[in-house]
Amino acid sequence: MPPGERESFTKELSNASRKDVFINFPGQQSADAQRLVFDLTDNPLVKEHVIWALPDRKEVKDCMMTAGFDVVMTQHTSISQWISQYLLQTISPDAAAKANRHLVENYLEEPVGTPLYDLLIGRRIS
Repeated sequence: MPPGERESFTKELSNASRKDVFINFPGQQSADAQRLVFDLTDNPLVKEHVIWALPDRKEVKDCMMTAGFDVVMTQHTSISQWISQYLLQTISPDAAAKANRHLVENYLEEPVGTPLYDLLIGRRIS
């Protein structure tokens, strides 16, 4: 989402939601990893994360709170696993699917380290 459209997007979400809102986005802490993966893969989706500043979690949270939501923020997905999986996905999608299935089945509950994503969970205040 382009930076200039983020505030209006979160306002639209808050207007459309009767109860809950979930917003998942790559955190600013992942900017270097995003740049590396883009340099190595030229992926157009990752390119957006590189050319546009990644969302600021405090701004997203404040916007939803202003719109009348109680907000909980959490972070998830290991940057180091994402880099290796994304690169493997580019080189060998079948191998990446097998490796990802193995990681999910065996290591999902392990500590994340530096997280890739920020997840906002908002519940409308009655």
